[in-house]
Amino acid sequence: MKGMHEVSMSPVIQSFIKKLDMLATQNFPHDGIDDLFKNHPFDVEFLEPYVFFSDNFYTRNLLHKKPAYELLLLCWMPNQKSPIHGHEGEKCWMRVESGKLHFTDYSVKEIGEGVIVEPRYTIEGECGFVDGPAVIHHVENKANVPAYSLHLYARPFAQCDIFDLENRLKKRAELGYDSMYGKLTSARHL
Repeated sequence: MKGMHEVSMSPVIQSFIKKLDMLATQNFPHDGIDDLFKNHPFDVEFLEPYVFFSDNFYTRNLLHKKPAYELLLLCWMPNQKSPIHGHEGEKCWMRVESGKLHFTDYSVKEIGEGVIVEPRYTIEGECGFVDGPAVIHHVENKANVPAYSLHLYARPFAQCDIFDLENRLKKRAELGYDSMYGKLTSARHL
């Protein structure tokens, strides 16, 4: 049954990871990562073992992790979105693998005890669209069909800042995975 056991990674994804390993030794050059993401698409069948949706929230599904980076597949039901969040100075790229997603980048200004977060621009990306590296943003599935996206986080971390526009607050949030290597986990995090 899907989600009960770790799965063997396809040779296509293994080849992609081998190229990521080489780019990691070069500190993830933007043009190299952009080229990899744009020119090495995955067929749906290679990602299917990592696709897990929830009716309540988007899911974070770990495909591969090393100290230098992690590769995740995020799955979005219609109208699901991430909180506005920062990336702690790490480099983050994403590619829409299925469906259509909206990416909104923000600027943040500290004001005394609070923050003002303002949208800078929004981009709509369909299958194959590549965005990155992200700084402060949120992702949303405004379409009426599910979507999923591949995310590379260079220099992964366990917490990030999330922003509350209404109350002008910034707070720390724990990050986790809904599945790891094709196997569902029991905990839900951001």
